[in-house]
Amino acid sequence: MGEQLYERYPGFPLPFTSPSPARYKIVDVGAADAGMIALDTITPGDTIARERPLLLMPHVINANPSDVEHILDDVVDSMYVENQNFIRTLKDWRNTDKATFRAQGVFSTNMFQVTDLPGHDDCGYAGLARDISRVNHSCSPNAHVAFDLETMTFILRAILPIMKGDEVTYCYLGSGFAGAAARQEELERRYGFVCRCTACKLTGTARENSDYFRRMLAERTLGYRSDDLLFAQWLMDGAPVRPPKIDANGQEDMDGLRLAQVTWDLCLRERYIDENLWEQLLARLVKGYSVLKDEEKVQFYAGVAEQLSRAYTGTDRGWDAVSRNPRRTDWWAKLDKKGR
Repeated sequence: MGEQLYERYPGFPLPFTSPSPARYKIVDVGAADAGMIALDTITPGDTIARERPLLLMPHVINANPSDVEHILDDVVDSMYVENQNFIRTLKDWRNTDKATFRAQGVFSTNMFQVTDLPGHDDCGYAGLARDISRVNHSCSPNAHVAFDLETMTFILRAILPIMKGDEVTYCYLGSGFAGAAARQEELERRYGFVCRCTACKLTGTARENSDYFRRMLAERTLGYRSDDLLFAQWLMDGAPVRPPKIDANGQEDMDGLRLAQVTWDLCLRERYIDENLWEQLLARLVKGYSVLKDEEKVQFYAGVAEQLSRAYTGTDRGWDAVSRNPRRTDWWAKLDKKGR
C-alpha cells in the first residue's frame, strides 16, 4: 500500500492546514457526554475541522473474536500515552462498566468510514480521530465527514448554516430517509442510544408528515432517471410556466422543474441534504431557471450548489462560475436559441 501511495502522491502524506483560529470546542453536551460546539457562524462548504486519524484499521480482521480483542488492546498499548488516555475516555455503548476498557467496543462506536486504500480494495477501512470522533449524530445533520487520501486526514465541513453555539452534528446512518421509528431502532441496535434530534422529537401529525416527506425524498433518489425524462419533456413542451394543477387524487400534477423545486424545498424542510440527491436537484433548478432567464434564481441555486460541492468534495466543480455568470451557461435562454 505504501509504495502505491508514494507513487500516486509524491511526498505522501501531503501537508495540510486546519482552520485557525479554531471554529469549535469539545464540551459536555449532556446525555451524549461530549460533543462539538461551533465558536462562530459557519457557512455551508466551510471546513470546521481537519485532522489525521489516531488509528486506521480494517473493518474486518481475520482472526478469532477473542484474538481480535487482544490484537486491538495491544495496538492501544503501543500508542503514545496521551493517545492511550484519550481513547480510554471514549464511549463503548456495549460496555456499561466504565472501570473496564474494551478497545473493540470503543472503535466500533467511534470510528468513521475511510476511502478505500490502494492495494486494499477488498477490505474497507475505518479511522478514529481525536475531535471529529466526538461529533454526535443527528437525523438532520449540519455537517459531513470526508476522508482525504492525499493528506490522510478527516475533513469535517458544514452542509447547512451553523450558528455560534450550535452543536455540530453528523448522520451516523447510511441514509436518513427511513421513518423516525426505523431510524431509532437502527441507532439503538448499532450504537445503543435513543436519538433526540429535532426530527426524532416530533410527535403526532408532525412526525407522520416528516416520515412521509422523507419517503418522498427516498423515491426521488431512486427515480432520478424518470425525473430527468420529466424535465426533458418540460423542455420539449416549451418550458411552460403554469399554476399548480391538482389531479383527481388530490395530488399536484408537476412538470420537471416544479418537481425539482418541491423536492428541494422538502430537503430544506427536513433539514436533510442527501449526498446522492442534492446535485441532481440543483442542476435541474439551475438549468430550468436559465431557460426561463431568471438570473436571480440561477445565481442563488448555483451558489447553493457551489457551497455543497465544496462541502462534499472540497472543490466547487464549476458551480462558482455559473453563479457569477449565469448568462454564459449553455442553458441560458436555450429555447430562444432554438427559435422559441
